[in-house]
Amino acid sequence: TRIICGGGKALEASLSSSTDHAIQLTDLDRAVTVAKTAAAGANVFKPQYLRRTVYPEGSAESKLVAQYEWPPEWLPWLREECGVCGLELMVTVYEPEHVPLIDPHVKRWKIASFEVQRADLVQAVATTGKPLIVSTGVTGWRAAVDAVDDAIGLRSDVTYLHCVSAYPAKPDQMHLTLLQVPWLSGFSDHTIGMTAAVIAVALGATVIEKHIRMTGDLSSEDARFSLDEKQFTEMVQQVRTTWEGMHVRDEGNNPSRQLRRSLYAVADIGEGEPFTEENVRSI
Repeated sequence: TRIICGGGKALEASLSSSTDHAIQLTDLDRAVTVAKTAAAGANVFKPQYLRRTVYPEGSAESKLVAQYEWPPEWLPWLREECGVCGLELMVTVYEPEHVPLIDPHVKRWKIASFEVQRADLVQAVATTGKPLIVSTGVTGWRAAVDAVDDAIGLRSDVTYLHCVSAYPAKPDQMHLTLLQVPWLSGFSDHTIGMTAAVIAVALGATVIEKHIRMTGDLSSEDARFSLDEKQFTEMVQQVRTTWEGMHVRDEGNNPSRQLRRSLYAVADIGEGEPFTEENVRSI
């Protein structure tokens, strides 16, 4: 099971709480953020490269996103630091023109459910030849699969994450049994806590995306449904344990088989003599 640490503004908030503050952050601040993410057990560190220009100028969305923008100069540094910590850097991209900027620094792409029906964006990402992870969320899984198919055709390197675009998402909104749909092989979790992620793995999810925040940081919009490092570590442990328990073992390699009862001769048996309860016993 791949554990993606990321999501929306919670992760950017750990890097920057405002545009001005983002520029003032030291390399040490960012290094600690990445290192703590690795220590918590994630495989992938995923910020969003989201710009206020995605939304109408002066809109509430534009003003909100402006607080979490981070400079493109961080990309090579983040890639290097992730490599040092054993993490893969993946980025959610929102505009086709940003693909060439981000491409040298990532091994795969993430597209949010709000953007998956943008054929120009999906096509721009596909031209890099790298795998793609798509959240279905607000689009719905059928429409998301159709949109990607229409844009670039059916590809085996596209992973679809079941997702509910509510922040936080409530348990009765989750419809986790959708993970039994063959197209859906992962889960982007916006619920409070870690129960939904564990259930998703039990239902077959091989990718889990969960927001993380640094301990004590409640400044972001996503803090309510994000896990701190300790909670994230616990979630990873539970997810890994569940994943191990879901595997079907090779019965031939099961050491407990040696404890099964077998038939043993408990008395001398002559040639041609029949087996009886007196000369053969189950032990």
